[in-house]
Amino acid sequence: MRLHRRLLVLPLFGLLLFGVGSYASYRFNQRHILHKYYWWSSIRLDRDPLNRHPDVIRSRKSVDEDGVQWEPESIWVDPGGLAVFLTASAFPAFFLSKALAHAIGRLGVSEVTTFVISVPILMFAWYYFLSWSGFRIVGRLRRRHRV
Repeated sequence: MRLHRRLLVLPLFGLLLFGVGSYASYRFNQRHILHKYYWWSSIRLDRDPLNRHPDVIRSRKSVDEDGVQWEPESIWVDPGGLAVFLTASAFPAFFLSKALAHAIGRLGVSEVTTFVISVPILMFAWYYFLSWSGFRIVGRLRRRHRV
């Protein structure tokens, strides 16, 4: 039972870091009032991939003098050290989540919703796998040196 508790330390720490990074991204998106896209760190997520609700997703900053609505396709986002560390250490989880969000987005589902649900699940699984494999390697090395 003691071993299983140790296996949960890294996944729970990763989820805590994801929560902190998500809060920072939420604050960034609130400041810039960009409603079409949601930026999780430097990952652009489309809230309405099929443009079914163009009137609902509107920004005060995205209307020019002529009344034409626009929103930048890309913006410069400094992800910060925490987000860089998190995306690098859990790259497979972020890669699969972004691919899944984009694929399901083609069906009209918000990429934000898919991303925010899938990243914690895949990240937990990835960090659990790393913990499990790390403890197995350490256990094998201990057994070799005892003999």
